[in-house]
Amino acid sequence: MRNWEKSLSVLEALRERGQAGCHSRPTRNRHPRARVAPHMEREWLFLLIPLTIGAVFLSFGVYGLRRARALRRTGVTAQGWIVRHDVRRDDEGATFYHPVAAWTTRDGRECEYASRFGRGSVAGGFGVGTVVMVRYDPEDPRRFAIQGWDIAAIDMLFTVLGSVFTVGTLVVLLVRLLTL
Repeated sequence: MRNWEKSLSVLEALRERGQAGCHSRPTRNRHPRARVAPHMEREWLFLLIPLTIGAVFLSFGVYGLRRARALRRTGVTAQGWIVRHDVRRDDEGATFYHPVAAWTTRDGRECEYASRFGRGSVAGGFGVGTVVMVRYDPEDPRRFAIQGWDIAAIDMLFTVLGSVFTVGTLVVLLVRLLTL
């Protein structure tokens, strides 16, 4: 056997195994029960991490934006005041201040609830005793927003980040599926 014939037979053998050069593509196994290589299974699992993070961020963001929109549409405005700040610490030791607003609903119920948003410090206009405007849901006053403190930008940030993570990961998954 000549050298070129030997090289050709080696190249054909490598092609059959999907290892013939840097530009060749392995043959696809189109059988519905074909097994995926073990290293591929791990790669798919790693893609679940950003997909899960994206879905959670997107869910929180959309929930917050829908809640804010519902308050803008059907909420009632009342004058209230800041009675105290709930101080909460996270696992890493960071401190967050959640202002507690008190107001009276149109039907005469006294309400006092902490904001769902906390900040690292109390802004100048939100100290104890400060008069604030509160927009609340007349059917469930626990759903409220302190105007100037509760902002939709945080919900929008969660929505954008969640969308980027989710769509980005889905694009990578799609590309991986198409190039298998």
